[in-house]
Amino acid sequence: MTIFRAPINTITDKDIAQLCTDAVSEGLELELKSDLPSRSGQRDGWHAGQAFGDYARNAPIGQIPCLVSMNLLGACAKRFMT
Repeated sequence: MTIFRAPINTITDKDIAQLCTDAVSEGLELELKSDLPSRSGQRDGWHAGQAFGDYARNAPIGQIPCLVSMNLLGACAKRFMT
């Protein structure tokens, strides 16, 4: 799917809608979230039409290095176990 190779600033709402239409599943290149993270346990203001809160915007970015490491470790483990 070309959306995974496109620069992030070129991805549009139509691209995201196409992921839904195609019923794309989670995998090494895509992780789906059911909600935005919050510190307070309350829903982020985005649900009420406000801008994303700082924590909701920044928290998922902090997970990327961990996810990359886990995926690489899994790939390495699979390679050496076969």
